[in-house]
Amino acid sequence: MLKRMDMWNQQKYEELVVEAERSDKRLKSFGDKDDGHKVRIFTRLVMQGRLRDATRFITDQAGGGVLKPEDVLSDGSMVLETLKKKHPAQFQPDQEMLLLDQPLPLQVIVHVMADHMEKKNQLNKIT
Repeated sequence: MLKRMDMWNQQKYEELVVEAERSDKRLKSFGDKDDGHKVRIFTRLVMQGRLRDATRFITDQAGGGVLKPEDVLSDGSMVLETLKKKHPAQFQPDQEMLLLDQPLPLQVIVHVMADHMEKKNQLNKIT
């Protein structure tokens, strides 16, 4: 997920689309298998941290693809219109909403070393 967010921030949209399409193709190639097989695939995807892929696989929503803003949906509306309905209009926030008078807390950087973990584990051991 973090990798995809970094790609988004770096404006690598084409690579994100290619990766999403590749994931969709992989999920489609599995075909209809027994429930045990589906559970194993779902579990593997979850353990790999690919929650979105796992959810789409188990709910059989792997189809579809990227829609353009000018595409027409099944209900006759355009994609852009639907997206605008789902997002609130921009507004200027009241000054009271902003926490300008409160300073930010100092950021404390903590370095945890292996010997710290070993000491803590030894303290927590039940004998």
